[in-house]
Amino acid sequence: METLFNFSKSHISETLSEMISKNIIIKKNCGKLIKKIWLKAYYPGHIENYIRIGILKSSEYVKFLSAAFSVADSLNLNIQVISFNNTVDMMNAMENNALEISLSPAVSQIIYAITKDNYFIIGPVASGGSCIFSNDKFDSDQIKTSDISSMMLLSRNFMMLNKYNNISFYKNPKTGMLDFLKFKFRYIAIWEPFASFIECKGRKREKDYHDLLDDRPCCLISAGKEFYSKNNQILESIMNAYKSNENIDGRAVKIISRETSIDYDNVIKSLHRYNYSIKFGIDQLKDYANSMGILLSEEKIKKIFKMM
Repeated sequence: METLFNFSKSHISETLSEMISKNIIIKKNCGKLIKKIWLKAYYPGHIENYIRIGILKSSEYVKFLSAAFSVADSLNLNIQVISFNNTVDMMNAMENNALEISLSPAVSQIIYAITKDNYFIIGPVASGGSCIFSNDKFDSDQIKTSDISSMMLLSRNFMMLNKYNNISFYKNPKTGMLDFLKFKFRYIAIWEPFASFIECKGRKREKDYHDLLDDRPCCLISAGKEFYSKNNQILESIMNAYKSNENIDGRAVKIISRETSIDYDNVIKSLHRYNYSIKFGIDQLKDYANSMGILLSEEKIKKIFKMM
């Protein structure tokens, strides 16, 4: 830092001490002479009274975040919502214990849960909310979708139905949506609130999520094992609030609106596209894994799945 910013040692020391006192950063001794510091969002371990929730850019998570804010307010806890551009970065953060809770596609949750050993799947977020749109009068049959997500399964089933085989992936739903609206490809598999925005632009809705994937959950909720073991009652309170509370917290809507660049009212309107009352247990998890070509024993499922 001295070389990079041309600061004096005393200035750096005073600044870091002030940031530590204000709980902005965390310091940890790593041996006798080495000290490491992290911003709270990136600290590789659980911080007391502080819950980091990882999300992607989707309105599917509004209701869960609303429940989490409600419980946090009642228990005087701090919630930080961290938005990721892709599933891989989020699951890597979970692996490094830099998140307490993650809300992400069922496909990635299952793959990581059976290959890693540091978090539990604790329930579904919702089903639905995604669909496939088409641009009319287009010669190519190319479909664009997101990787390691339910969109892959949605696209696969659509392609099998229509005997297509031209697929590619977008890294960011916003750029994928904008490229589609510029007629750069024929089909797109995408989720809310981007789907409602595309529909407002007059594009044809070819297939809805439930047409191709029934009531399988789009995303799952997972919790780090350390957080799960030490804060089971907090998790249970959040999950109970999520199942029973219909109130929408404006803070949650604002976060999703900011991250998706879709206005507040349209984020709210997009919620009706999701089914938040789906049945989900061991049988449903096994069925989902089977649809991915993964065979799971009940013993393995019980190790990774702690329904709350």
